[in-house]
Amino acid sequence: MPASSSAAAPGVSTADDLIALLDVSPAAMGLLRPLHAPGTHPAEFTDLAFDYLNPAAQQVIGLPARPDATWLTRLPTTGWLLEVCRTALQTGEPGHYELPPAGPDEPGYRLTFRAVSDGRLLMGCGVDVAMSPGGLVARMRQLATESGELRRQLAQAETAAQAHEWERESFYQVFEQTPVIVGMLRGPRHLLQYCNPAFRELFPGRELTGHYYADVSPEIVAHGLIAELDAVYATGRTFYGTELPVSTASPTSPVPQQRYFDFSYQPYRVNNVIVGVSIFAYDVTGQVLSRQLREEQQQQLVALFDQSPVAICLFRGSDYVLEIVNSLMLDILQRPLEKLLSQPFAAALPELAEQGLVLVLDEVRTSGQAYVVQEKALRLAHHGPEETGYYNFVYEPLRDGEGQLTGIVCVATEVTEQVLARQQLSLTNERLLLANQQLTYTNADLDNFIYTASHDLKAPISNIEALVTALREDLLLPPPAQTDVPALLDLMQDAVERFKRTIDQLTDITKLQKAHASQLAPLRMAAIVEDVRLDLAPELVAAGGELLVDVPADLTVVFAEKNLRSIVYNLLSNAIKYRHPARPVQVALRARRTTGGVTLEVRDNGLGLTPAQQPRVFDMFQRLHDHVEGSGLGLYMVKKILDNAGGRVELSSEPGVGSVFSVELPT
Repeated sequence: MPASSSAAAPGVSTADDLIALLDVSPAAMGLLRPLHAPGTHPAEFTDLAFDYLNPAAQQVIGLPARPDATWLTRLPTTGWLLEVCRTALQTGEPGHYELPPAGPDEPGYRLTFRAVSDGRLLMGCGVDVAMSPGGLVARMRQLATESGELRRQLAQAETAAQAHEWERESFYQVFEQTPVIVGMLRGPRHLLQYCNPAFRELFPGRELTGHYYADVSPEIVAHGLIAELDAVYATGRTFYGTELPVSTASPTSPVPQQRYFDFSYQPYRVNNVIVGVSIFAYDVTGQVLSRQLREEQQQQLVALFDQSPVAICLFRGSDYVLEIVNSLMLDILQRPLEKLLSQPFAAALPELAEQGLVLVLDEVRTSGQAYVVQEKALRLAHHGPEETGYYNFVYEPLRDGEGQLTGIVCVATEVTEQVLARQQLSLTNERLLLANQQLTYTNADLDNFIYTASHDLKAPISNIEALVTALREDLLLPPPAQTDVPALLDLMQDAVERFKRTIDQLTDITKLQKAHASQLAPLRMAAIVEDVRLDLAPELVAAGGELLVDVPADLTVVFAEKNLRSIVYNLLSNAIKYRHPARPVQVALRARRTTGGVTLEVRDNGLGLTPAQQPRVFDMFQRLHDHVEGSGLGLYMVKKILDNAGGRVELSSEPGVGSVFSVELPT
């Protein structure tokens, strides 16, 4: 039957009345006018004009109330919907079409087209719950929030709209098609005046309209919500409920199941007087069950992490918010759990962020690759000023079923004790190696000492033995002939003195091996040098030489006084002793403080040493110039003293020019 005849009815409302009704509808609705060429049948239209879009439709379609755009200019890829509209115009029956979601977080839409008077179409657009796995709850809550004022306007317009039955039926037809649960209660006892199919599906087999809400829905009474309805009716304040659990049948199963709903109770008025309460509810079972599953999985994950034998924490998001921290990780971090959970990494653990771990997390998040490090040195807030911890840890990206990165898991093990034990063992091994090397050097020195001692002691002993033999022979002569006895006794005394000097020198070398740190004391270098200069003054005068001293008066060094004096004495004594016969002696002593300690330099213009002689100058009993009397122990003792103290001595020499001895004394 043509739409024009079916739509005609006595008392049909004006276009303004129809628009007023559309404005109070929470569903997206609009009036469409077919566009056809002049002289053609109206059913042969080629496009649709938007005569009017109510506020909800304006938001969904993105056009103003009376746009200049047509259907095909706004939605050029949906020309096939014109056939649905054409059928609705020709048959007078509503036309429906379901638009699937554009993406996983987008809603689906259910479009309804119904012919009205003067050849226009009434369009309704509703969000399809079944086709909207994500994003639906937010959209429906928004619809419920916005519908409060609209319901109030609808209540005010209800008396005027009763005379316009066709428009009223069209209005309810939208509710009949929407998947939103809609009910309208009347009076203080909440008589159920209207409920749409989605509402009736909640209570299959029950007579609903015309009965009091408390009688037909004992499940609601059990939740104490009748009191909330009373409050809305009495005060006019909207009530919102979230995730209400209701055991009810579903469209696919007659067996009662637990379902969850977000809902609102909104007052509606007639002539500004509250006459009832409207119910808008949305099935959020899928979202609630998904969240409960996630929470259960989260609890299982937390339990699993907490039972792990290693420290574990879980980061989420670009700020690396701590979502899970197990007990072993708390032991490492020494922080209370409440100070860590739900906190960004940089805020919860700033000392670790400053040590570069945020950059490591950034690298894992951008690359998607695990990061593994062994024995990382880190300083935590509970560490002392000189304390460092060592940790093995892995940053492992966490992915969902689709392979998308959802977080980063940190698995850590503290290995501080092991590292310190290994370092201590390494240090002990180094000390043992050093001691072994020192023992090797000592053994070599001992071998050299024994050989040299036996050699140097053998000469005076042999000399004494020869003198005793000569003395014995001389004593066999008559007394007048014993003229050599006094001379022999003098020679024997000299041999004994040389023997004693050798013994004293060997004793001094032995004492060097037993030098102890308790002998250390702060010493003024200038005073030590002056004492030695006075001791050597006779020799310097006899050699006709000159000693230049450049030592700051306040220069101090912590050293054993006897040993420092021995160093200065031996260096100056050698400079005078091994002078060049062709020129006057010139010796310069200079001392300065350096970053590493104190440097002492003795420069002379003496005989000098060849490159072949220089490596042996610090050996025991080495005498490289035999024309001067000496034991060959002076420079050996200098080097030995410095080795024991952690210092060093270096030689720079040129034959016929002179030598420079540089000594570094430690602080």
